Amino acid sequence: MFKKVSDFLKKELDGGGELQPIASILESQYLDVLYMVKIVESTKFFLFKEVRYRPAMIKVADFLQCEDTVDFGGHTQQDIGAVKMRKEGSGSLKVKAEAVPYIGNAGANFEAVRTKSASEIALERVTVNLTKLDKSIRKSKVDKEHFLIKELKRNTKIKGLGVIFEVIKTKNNLTLEQKSKGGSGLNFSVLDAATVDTGGKLDKEQSLKLEAGCVLGFKVHEFPLYEHGIMLPAKIKVQGMRPMKEKAMDCDGVADLAVVRDFSSMKQQVTAELKEFKDMGWDVKKIIWDPLSKTLKCPQALYALDCVLEQGYICAGSPSPLDEVPADVRTGVEDLLQVVGLDNVDSSDSSDLRKCLGLLVSALAVLNEEAVTLIVGLEGPDRHQVLELVEGLLEQVYSWEGGVPQWSEQFSENIVTVATQVLEFCGLRLDEERLDPSLGTQGAPDMTLLALYITLQGLNMLMEP
Repeated sequence: MFKKVSDFLKKELDGGGELQPIASILESQYLDVLYMVKIVESTKFFLFKEVRYRPAMIKVADFLQCEDTVDFGGHTQQDIGAVKMRKEGSGSLKVKAEAVPYIGNAGANFEAVRTKSASEIALERVTVNLTKLDKSIRKSKVDKEHFLIKELKRNTKIKGLGVIFEVIKTKNNLTLEQKSKGGSGLNFSVLDAATVDTGGKLDKEQSLKLEAGCVLGFKVHEFPLYEHGIMLPAKIKVQGMRPMKEKAMDCDGVADLAVVRDFSSMKQQVTAELKEFKDMGWDVKKIIWDPLSKTLKCPQALYALDCVLEQGYICAGSPSPLDEVPADVRTGVEDLLQVVGLDNVDSSDSSDLRKCLGLLVSALAVLNEEAVTLIVGLEGPDRHQVLELVEGLLEQVYSWEGGVPQWSEQFSENIVTVATQVLEFCGLRLDEERLDPSLGTQGAPDMTLLALYITLQGLNMLMEP
């Protein structure tokens, strides 16, 4: 739910490509003005080289050797009114406000029949003076014994640091509520936080409270490490970020696009990347699946696991998103990290198993939790059928040739119903008559559709003997 709102606001408010959406409410706590971020080069699904901004979990003043009186630009708050949410999709998302100067008693219902409705979220922009921030950073000295410097030198995936100079926040206390409904004749084996009646209908309710001042998006100012005598092995072109000379760059955060342009190559590559799961014995699979299934119940835990696997390194003295994960769930994450050799500080690992698990976790982290719950809850044969449908859909997106397959003629009504619902949860649409634009363009499928395909492939390999 949180990710839906953050992504929507980026599309509505960001004309120049600088505003970065926030993936998790846990991440939101450490992405405020004057907080630092690590710029991580990530290979997204081995198709996209993407720049990610991971919280460093410290303020810029803690990174510098400077007096308490240094002016980093002050704070300016500006109301930017109410943004009206309008979306097609499934489930039911409602926004409620405790203080309502802008919102009123508005709600948005997203049903599986694809109704349109609207709600409003009151927002404010908080910024610091970029000129003063830049000047203060240049005049101050960096603490070269700081854990961030050590991490930069040891972890080649971190390509630089940035300072947040602008954020978009909620103005009021909000509650996001979502109720998902669906029906099928399929058997569901595991559906945590959901109820399944005798007819195979899924009813699931979720709510998430956001306090006033919750950060939903941010802009980043590059930290001039080179001016402080800190040289990094390699420099990447960081897009979607304000460089030190204040040259705005038009982009969407993707640094380099290297898409596999045909379906056959993509399928072979996915199969090869997940081969470790396929070759495992059932006893080994259980060692991975048992803690992973517990991790999937907690979005914060999944986010933290994705961060660590993406960076492939744990640095001594560095705050970690794992620190914020509830203890009962954190044990499962730590068990998974131990399996791939990332259980100790200053440890790193580039094993095939870490890459394999990292690919699956990164795909799971892209999907909405209700889609993951539904997929995990399917019996094996039904999940295979859904995979076949999604695979056929991907092949059509890659080729964009010929008529769209009549899914109802190839699969049972129950499979089409569940596949449609999973796609709806992911913001995608299955249409009998045409390829919906939400699925991507010719040769370039939507990132979420790829994530769904990888998730289904990985779980089918991992969950079955």
